[in-house]
Formats: sequence, C-alpha cells, structure tokens
Amino acid sequence: MSLLNGWKSKTQFRLIKEAEGLSVIAHPIRYDLSNKWLRKLVAEFASAGGDALEVGLTQMSPDQRKFISSLATEHDLYSSQGSDFHAPTRWTELGRGLHLSETCRPVWTHDDWNAP
Repeated sequence: MSLLNGWKSKTQFRLIKEAEGLSVIAHPIRYDLSNKWLRKLVAEFASAGGDALEVGLTQMSPDQRKFISSLATEHDLYSSQGSDFHAPTRWTELGRGLHLSETCRPVWTHDDWNAP
C-alpha cells in the first residue's frame, strides 16, 4: 500500500520545482502514524522527489528529534524547522526548542533556496 496513493505525486513535485519551490513534509510527528508508517511515508516522499523533512519543531522530545533526524539523513533529505505557530495558545511557546541535529543539512543550504 502506498501512503502517497491518490496523489499524482510526480506531478505535484514537478510543479513545485517549476515554481522554484522546495517540497517539505511539515511537522511529521503530529501525524497519527506509527514509526513504521512514518518511515514508509518518508521513504515514498523521498523516492517521489521530495526535498526536505521538518525535523525541528516545538514540543518535540529528544527521542522524536533523533528519529526524525535519522529519517532525513537516511533518505538524503534536507531538514527544516519551525514553530508551526498559528495563534497564541498556552501549549506552544514560539521558537522554543528549535534546532537541528549536527547530522542534518539545513534546507536553507539547498542550491535552490535562493535561486532567482
């Protein structure tokens, strides 16, 4: 079973690249997926032409950060980070805990990041 089933994934990734964008799986720990299914999603995303995985976000445990970072490294994906801040809440501190592990390649170092 493909987790990208129903997507015309190659088309979406091509369109993102034509628009000079980078495709990123945002906040992967917040999906209702086991590590097994998250690993499968990331593998399919990478093989379809995905560029990056968000590995730094607020309220992420050290074990979660280590696992997501390892997926990005394993699949040669760039890494992004973000607060996923949409509105003030008592559960999210803007900017708290944002950093990338030493094994991650920051998405802002991608050759297309500042492409004209």
